[in-house]
Amino acid sequence: MPEYSQYATFLGSEIDVHQASEPSDIIWENRHFTPGQRFLRTMIVAFIIFLCLCVSFALIFTAQKTSIAMKQKYPKQNCAEVGADYSGSDGRQRWKTDAVNEYIINNAIEEKGEVALYTGPMQCFCNAEKKLHHKKSEYYELKNDEGKVTYREQICLQYALDKRNAKLLALSVTVIIIVINTVLKKLVLGLVGWIGEDTVSQQKGSVVKGCFLGQFFNTGFIILIVNANMK
Repeated sequence: MPEYSQYATFLGSEIDVHQASEPSDIIWENRHFTPGQRFLRTMIVAFIIFLCLCVSFALIFTAQKTSIAMKQKYPKQNCAEVGADYSGSDGRQRWKTDAVNEYIINNAIEEKGEVALYTGPMQCFCNAEKKLHHKKSEYYELKNDEGKVTYREQICLQYALDKRNAKLLALSVTVIIIVINTVLKKLVLGLVGWIGEDTVSQQKGSVVKGCFLGQFFNTGFIILIVNANMK
């Protein structure tokens, strides 16, 4: 209203009126912080949380890719068909020989830094041995025509360890997410208090936003990126 326009300014500055906070909502010890100081502290907190998410990404990416590589190392086989090829009285001996030979070939490939792929009889042989209650630590040998042992190795123990490690790595992704989410929550709770918000309600709002964004990126976005096919 024109008749009240003289009251719109005070000492030449425009008056900006806001509803006052409840006295119990004000954090009096934070009143000395300027908006610039709070902004700088907010950026520092955001950077710390970003570093935490980067660590989470590196751990999840490494565990996931290693787990997938181990699973691809042993593609699914129709062991019933494979076992049928080794029927007869000398079937087990021929199967064992082919399994050990496959292990030798793939072991040499891995030593060169290349990717091994067990598509032959070894994994089905080890599964069959397990059903016959043979120990995983049992040694399997190759002999020459003179009966001399030319190779001796625990091939089924290595197979069992690879399968176990693949499962553990897949499980570790879940563990990493839970641990990082817990760390993020505690970090946000501690660091938001350091920012120096004016009121308790602002502080709680910052905690909720920080926890939500941190856990969203850690639980959803990072997993999406890790599992994405970038080829």
